[in-house]
Amino acid sequence: MVNNRFLVGSVAFGVSFGLSFLTNRHMGKAFSSGLITLPAALVAMVVVENRRSSQAKSTLAFLNTQIRALQRQGEDLQDLLLDLTDERQEVAAHLSSLQAQAQQAKLQLADYWNHKEELVWKLNALNAQEQHQLEQINQRQSQVKALERQELELKRSLSSIDTIKEQTEANLATWREELIQLEARVIEQRQQEASLDQALLLLRQQKQQLEPEVYGLQTQIQQLEQRKLEVSQSLSVLQAEKQQEDASSHPLQAAMQQLQTQVISLHKELEQLETQILERRNHKESLEEELATLNLLKLQAEAYEVQPVQAVQPQTSNRKRKSASKKGAILPFRPPREETLPSEWTEFLLQLPMAEFQVLKAIAEQENASAAIKQIAEANIMMPELLIDSINERALDTVGDVVVEPSSNPPAIASEYLPAVKQLIKTYEDLLAE
Repeated sequence: MVNNRFLVGSVAFGVSFGLSFLTNRHMGKAFSSGLITLPAALVAMVVVENRRSSQAKSTLAFLNTQIRALQRQGEDLQDLLLDLTDERQEVAAHLSSLQAQAQQAKLQLADYWNHKEELVWKLNALNAQEQHQLEQINQRQSQVKALERQELELKRSLSSIDTIKEQTEANLATWREELIQLEARVIEQRQQEASLDQALLLLRQQKQQLEPEVYGLQTQIQQLEQRKLEVSQSLSVLQAEKQQEDASSHPLQAAMQQLQTQVISLHKELEQLETQILERRNHKESLEEELATLNLLKLQAEAYEVQPVQAVQPQTSNRKRKSASKKGAILPFRPPREETLPSEWTEFLLQLPMAEFQVLKAIAEQENASAAIKQIAEANIMMPELLIDSINERALDTVGDVVVEPSSNPPAIASEYLPAVKQLIKTYEDLLAE
């Protein structure tokens, strides 16, 4: 024990000394912290040993009580053995007395020959009684065995009944916990429904604010496109004039230089117009995507309102429904929207930009969509193959498989996903219509 304490004290001193020396780089502080840790470790070890000794004492007391109970049972068994030996001695004494009587009867046979028949009858009666007693003893022993068997069967049945009772109590506890959890979920879903209603109101207000801005951007893009056409026409006219002047004579070089400067300025203006058109288109697409995401969030919120309530309804009791109806409570049940998109397809739709959605729609609705895909790609300054690859990558991330068949020419939707894609397009158009 002393060796263990010395070992624990030395280890605690070494660890605290090393840690404090590594942190402070001061020998005196490290030594003092080691000295402080040494009695703390020794006190902790003494406390642990005292606790172990108390636990050992408690176990010894429990074992002593069991030994005493076993000794009492042994004493009871010894008393039973003594009683059985006493009964055996009594039976042996009775048998010896009977034997003595038989011997006396044999001695008295000479004197009482006339009473032979009576004595023989008595002996027969005694034998019959003895046999009857033996039969009764055998019957009693069989009855005792039968009672012991019945006792074992009753004990087994009681143990099985106890296990069934424990299982039913455990099931009741779990059902109560599940009921409490479901009630908490109902409260949470009602709170979420209120917050989602507020969010829907905000989204509708944002949509109403964004619609005039989108309309203004469309008109500005059309004006810029018209301006671009006018500039391109003026450039073509200037180039034709330049060619005519080149063919006429050399004295017109000054005018030609002026025309070249005008052409350069017109080119710069054309580039600026093109950049403005691209910026407006990108802004328009971002606004359209934002509107689409807002509408999809609205669809998700309306579809989400139904699921928690439907999950809770089968497990609510009739008592709670009656109490809710008496208090005037309204259950938050709403009929689900027909043909609601699954969650993975909704996520896929949320991630689709406008150009990729237009490509997906063209592939789904047209037999040969190559020309439409080419126009969409040129309008967005991209390759058609890159658009299709981007659609398939987004589908792999959300749905788990490609939607457009990569080896088909012209591009086509996979047959197993064609109904889901059509439903996706219909949902998106309905949201834009709203």
